[in-house]
Amino acid sequence: MKTRCILLAMCLVACGSAAAQDADRDGMSDAVETLLGTDPQTPETFTVIWENKGLTPGKPPKDPGRTIRSIAIANAGGNRFIWRAQFAADYPPNSLLQLYLDSDNDKSTGRQGNHGCEFMLRRFDKGTSTQAFERDGSSHSAPAPRVAVAGTFVYYSFDVDLAQAGGQSRFRMSLLSEVFEPHGPAHGTGYFAAAGPPIGSAPKILMDADRTESVGIGQTCGLDQIEQLMENPRNVVLPIRQCELDGFRLDAREYRADNAVATAAGGSITAKVPAAAAGRFHAGFILYDTGGREAIAIEINGKRRGLAVGRSDDNNQHLFFLSEAVEVKGGDEIRLRMIASEGRCRIEDLVLLRDKPTPRPPLYELRHVAAHENRLTWITTWTARCTVQVDGAKPIIEDQPIQNHRVTIPGLKRGSRLRYRITAETREGRSIATDWREHTWAAPSEPPTTKKGQVLLHVEPPAHVAGLLRGWPVTSGVPFPRGVLGSSRNVRLLDSAGKAVPLQAAVTGRWSDGSVKWLLLDFRHSGGPADYVLEYGPAIQRPPGPTLEASRLELGEIVLTDDAGKQHTQALTDWTEEEAGPLRTCFKAAGRIGQTSFAFEARAHVYPGLPWVRVLLTTGHGESKDEFTTLRNLAWRLPLAGRERSVRQLRDDSFQSTDGGGKRFTGPVGAIHLRDFWLNYPKAVEVGPKGSTVWLMPPLAADEYAGLKGKHDEHKLFFWFALTDDGHEGGYRLRQGMTRTHEVWLGMDGKGPPLDRPVLAVASPRWYARSGALGELAVADPDRAVIREYDQKVAATLKAYLANRERNREYGMWNFGDWWGERVINWGNVEYDTQHAFFLQFARSGDLRFFQAGEEAELHNRDVDTVHYHRDAQRVGGAYAHCIGHVGNYYAKSPLPGRNQGTAGGHFSVSHTWCEGHIDHYFLTGDRRSLETALKIADRYDTQLMRGYDFTNTRVPGWHLILTMAAYRATGDEFYLNAARIIVERVLERQTPRPKFNTRGGGWRRMMVPGHCLCTPAHYGNAGFMVGVLLTGLKWYHIETQDPRVARSIAMGAHFLIDDMWAEEVNGFRYTSCPKSSAGAWSNFLLFDGIAYAYRLSQQAGKPDQKLALHLRKGTASGIQAMSGMGKSFSQFIRVTPHFLNVLAELEDKSTDGLR
Repeated sequence: MKTRCILLAMCLVACGSAAAQDADRDGMSDAVETLLGTDPQTPETFTVIWENKGLTPGKPPKDPGRTIRSIAIANAGGNRFIWRAQFAADYPPNSLLQLYLDSDNDKSTGRQGNHGCEFMLRRFDKGTSTQAFERDGSSHSAPAPRVAVAGTFVYYSFDVDLAQAGGQSRFRMSLLSEVFEPHGPAHGTGYFAAAGPPIGSAPKILMDADRTESVGIGQTCGLDQIEQLMENPRNVVLPIRQCELDGFRLDAREYRADNAVATAAGGSITAKVPAAAAGRFHAGFILYDTGGREAIAIEINGKRRGLAVGRSDDNNQHLFFLSEAVEVKGGDEIRLRMIASEGRCRIEDLVLLRDKPTPRPPLYELRHVAAHENRLTWITTWTARCTVQVDGAKPIIEDQPIQNHRVTIPGLKRGSRLRYRITAETREGRSIATDWREHTWAAPSEPPTTKKGQVLLHVEPPAHVAGLLRGWPVTSGVPFPRGVLGSSRNVRLLDSAGKAVPLQAAVTGRWSDGSVKWLLLDFRHSGGPADYVLEYGPAIQRPPGPTLEASRLELGEIVLTDDAGKQHTQALTDWTEEEAGPLRTCFKAAGRIGQTSFAFEARAHVYPGLPWVRVLLTTGHGESKDEFTTLRNLAWRLPLAGRERSVRQLRDDSFQSTDGGGKRFTGPVGAIHLRDFWLNYPKAVEVGPKGSTVWLMPPLAADEYAGLKGKHDEHKLFFWFALTDDGHEGGYRLRQGMTRTHEVWLGMDGKGPPLDRPVLAVASPRWYARSGALGELAVADPDRAVIREYDQKVAATLKAYLANRERNREYGMWNFGDWWGERVINWGNVEYDTQHAFFLQFARSGDLRFFQAGEEAELHNRDVDTVHYHRDAQRVGGAYAHCIGHVGNYYAKSPLPGRNQGTAGGHFSVSHTWCEGHIDHYFLTGDRRSLETALKIADRYDTQLMRGYDFTNTRVPGWHLILTMAAYRATGDEFYLNAARIIVERVLERQTPRPKFNTRGGGWRRMMVPGHCLCTPAHYGNAGFMVGVLLTGLKWYHIETQDPRVARSIAMGAHFLIDDMWAEEVNGFRYTSCPKSSAGAWSNFLLFDGIAYAYRLSQQAGKPDQKLALHLRKGTASGIQAMSGMGKSFSQFIRVTPHFLNVLAELEDKSTDGLR
């Protein structure tokens, strides 16, 4: 849970002095009342709500100053309440006091874990803070309490809407009194129900901390204008590093400029005016305006001159300045005093401005409004909850404020006409709206097929089953170039003899002009390797075939045994048709497994005329109140009878069966063929005369893996194993959102299917490259030296990758497909999109080994590493970064000591999230779950991260752009392009074209963190691999939009990498801008993707950039040799290199003396 700490000015007031003025004689001094926000002229009436019955007169408690005597409450107008806690003696320093407030008087809402509070109000010696909770337990911003200490009394003032009943405020609360250091409890009340005064009818006093508008202050925003003002020699910059900080500290984390963040309430920043500066100035400062309101006073020589209120909450820089110029001279003090902060108060440099800047008001626009089918998409330049007004229907109100908007119009059908407009409120409450617009959901029109041609397809079944295949299903995606094919009807399939072969074809992706981008083919194949020809052209008109009825499906039931031993059964019924055709029809069913928190999703592919059914059965931990749940076993019972036979494999090196044991079982059991049986252990299949059982998670003995306790394999392979509640059996402890898909082939005629997957029809590498569907591809070519050497190295890395898998035993249901060893003992969670890397190499080489490795990685990453269900809907679509146990939190800390020795906790970051491989898999195989997973990921990040978009380091927007543009290329949905537009606008704004802080211009300058720079003070600059990732993201955006600003940005970034980090001695790059960072060629190809694209753009402009060409050529050979078989290493290489390998080969082919 994320904690939001909110700071507010606090003072300590002595009590008991006869001189303490108390005008209204209510027991609170006027100074205390001023701090708390009460009226010193009107007495507050306190109602006692709790008394300590355990105190004995004459017998003081062990720690009287921290022992609570009584608690009372008063109302100070409106929703401002004052809590008064009295202690048995004067309240001492080094204390922590926490007030837990259940403001809605409902224990079931708010903070989880038997609390039910909406607020935790803290007081410690240096300040106050609030941790606030939504009804579902998630945290949110809230102001801090105002707190005063006066002798034995501690007063809390807090504005809150307490529940009202019977003319009183009704709430629950608890007060916990503790020692701050060393931390420990002293006394507490526990939760108790209370009744106090109602919300007041009189207004509360307006305090500085309550103000929502600046006083005597103007502001402007936008880094373009701010940077011009700060660089203007007529103005005087007062660097934050040279300021006196009280309650602030310099922040050494990743940020664009020197800055200080608040550490305590009431903090201040003081700058001295330089001796050379004199005259009339508008004093100002730069505030990074995050979530929550900040109130900061500007004082000159102790006199307040204005109050700045930041409440844009846009994660952007704002320059606040005095509206009136003030005369200053050398030695004068400019002080910023924090009055209140509901967010992280981050302040950059202060500045004296000769001229008053032109204020720049907030920009409120609705941009890129578009209608497609039954969806509307648009961008707001601020975070807004919009309303879609529909002529003749109820308005549609969004459920949360966002900036990237997509709304589905309920009830709108093809051919229907829609009249609509979009309205929103600004932060100031002003309404803005679009004009009324009209949209008709037109039926999709297929463009004509304008060209004719042939695509050669090759089918090569596994050699050990080739002789057994008779009419075996082939399901494969084939790409087409833009503008070639208009309809799936305009294709036909011929065998090697020129005879027509029955074919089912469906369009799965289209280019922006409507032409076919991907076509999914289904046909039947018999025997060994064979070639087919897919003909296309306007003269070909393939008629549709018959479809299958859903009523034929009888696929048994799922049985789950929970931790307590209770069985839960769910029949596989209620099938709906998802795809239909003469050769393959897909039916889908989904739901809960009985009364458990586990869910299932099944897709059954039925092949008319064939006895086989292919079932993709996904089960997983669905929405639940518990983050982890243990089950004993999970079975799928089928009405497929046969002779008695069983196989059981509980680890990777042994199986038992009725036919004898062995090491690794493969093949069918009766009429059941479970894909990759031993690789996905534990598994078992039982067949008998009454039916069959597929044990997706078979029963386990309590001591099944006892011999591995305390060893590497325990946390590497069997992290999921847990004893059941009674300790008698082993079980499967799974985190919420984890799933696993099992592919099972059923012989409905009682015979075992010979293969456990469809056969793939493979086009030639040149066709994949010509199509452009996977981007620019350099096909394997032994006659071109660079490409030949690269492919030889890639083949060696695959061999090393598979050898690592066997050596590390990277097998098991939750592990297979991933690679292990990141940070010594982490699972990599396919970092750098391993499956995408393999799929690209498959397409450019035709080597099925790479397709198989890619599919193995995809099926793991798609199911296990990605959150598919969660009680917190905002976690759905999150992908876990590398950690122990793939999803983390199986262990409180790493089993290994030391830094970077394993990551115990699971976490999400867009900088470790990808979906290109998911999309590749969908288009190559037609597996819809892969596309659905990609879009879950993109939907999550393109909604939640779009509120006030900003980033720390460049790989954050880089990976975000890569996954977002992949979703856009796959779907054409403007929602994703809009997200990319938001990202790009901020990226362009944050680019730093001019040198500064001893760093070259052109990059995205920031302070570097330990790991990137260990110098003191740390250098500014960047990490090369992070900039490389961003250039790749910008490349994909530019390919789709041709935005000239982005082309210039890529060129600047490419030159920055070379100017700032190129290391001639290794023909590679330094790790970072820090001159002490290591140098090598390991990142060459990651960086070359953007550099090569910049070179391509310069070629297209007729002015080839020879500097870029020179360094591309210099770094080619060293880059090839730097590749290794570690999953992370080769993934980062081969996920991008196919796109620019032609550039490297061309430069080598055309090398001249000037490039040597």
